[in-house]
Parts: sequence; structure tokens; C-alpha cells
Amino acid sequence: MLGTVLDVNEGLISAARFPGLSRVGQRVSALELATLMTCGTLAALASAFIDTPWQIPGQSIVQSVIPMALGLALVPRRIAGSVMGLGSVLAVAGLRVGGFHGLGFGAMTSLFLTGPMFDLALWAARDGWRLYVRIVVAGLATNVLALAIRFGTKWLSGDTSGGRRLASWLPQAIWTYPICGVVAGLVGALAWFHWASRRRVPAEGHS
Repeated sequence: MLGTVLDVNEGLISAARFPGLSRVGQRVSALELATLMTCGTLAALASAFIDTPWQIPGQSIVQSVIPMALGLALVPRRIAGSVMGLGSVLAVAGLRVGGFHGLGFGAMTSLFLTGPMFDLALWAARDGWRLYVRIVVAGLATNVLALAIRFGTKWLSGDTSGGRRLASWLPQAIWTYPICGVVAGLVGALAWFHWASRRRVPAEGHS
């Protein structure tokens, strides 16, 4: 069952900047699953411990998208994003058990949504600029949804869920969240995937 849902995404294979671990027709390996879990863990650690010089709402998606986009290039399979998402959940749980509570609710929301949104956006991905568009859309959709969830928690809690007050947070967040999502998706795509479609080599025995 796991091998079926983790079928290889050929569009990601042909677009990656380097050879990945997956091969068409082969079942998912333990090494591939370990790689995905590691990338999910790296995304969680980056979100928890790497601070950017600018402190704006929604910026944490950059830390989660880049490691997870790397995971997609290394293991280009259909629900690779959700496997990385599971890795990030387990990593955050481990951090909390260890007493670390520095990862805010907004950052966790973007972190946990990134992988599944990648899966939805890239299910029928093709290489070239269309892949870039899909990755950017995944980043945008992730942060827009994270914005809605964060707004809901602030509003339903009577503005007692932590962080800035809703009245000062929302006018900035309503545009910084989408912009950060687009930037994160574009950076992740540029880092690990080709922009232009590459000519496919004909199969052996065919001209």
C-alpha cells in the first residue's frame, strides 16, 4: 500500500538539479523514507532555531520550504511532502518533550502544512516553469491557510493566544504572509529545480 501511494513523480525527477534516490518502477526504499523524515526534521529544526534578520509575520515558511523542497528533489514521490510533514511533527514533539517551547503557533502551522500542500500542488507536476508555478502556489496556499488559522485562534481566544495583539498584527500579516509564501516557494524552486524543461533522452532502442 505504501509503495502504491509513494509512486514516483516523473515531473520532479526530470526537473531536479541532481540525481535523486527514486527510480521509476521501483518500490520506495528505507533510505528514501529515512531521507524524507530527515528533511522534515531539518525543516522543524530550521523553523525552531534559525532567526532571520527581519521579524515579519509569516516569515518562518522560508525555513520549512527550503529543506522540504530539497526532500522532493532527493525523493520525488507523490506523497513525499506528507512523509516529511510527519517527520516535522515528530521532531517538534521531541523538542517539546525536551523542554523547548520556542516554536510559535504560526510557525508550527506553516511547518505542518507545507508538506501536504506540496503534495496537492505537485501531484501531476511537469518540469520547467510550470513546476516553479506549482511550488510557488504551494508556498502561497500554505501561508494563506496559516494566516487564516492564526487569525482564527487569535480571534476565538479573545486575543490571548500569545504574540502581537490582533489589531496591530492583522494589517501587516494580511500581506506579509502571502508575500513570504511566494518568496519561499520561489527560493525553494530555484535552489533545487531547473527552470526550463530539459530534453528527455529517448529510451534505448528508439530513435
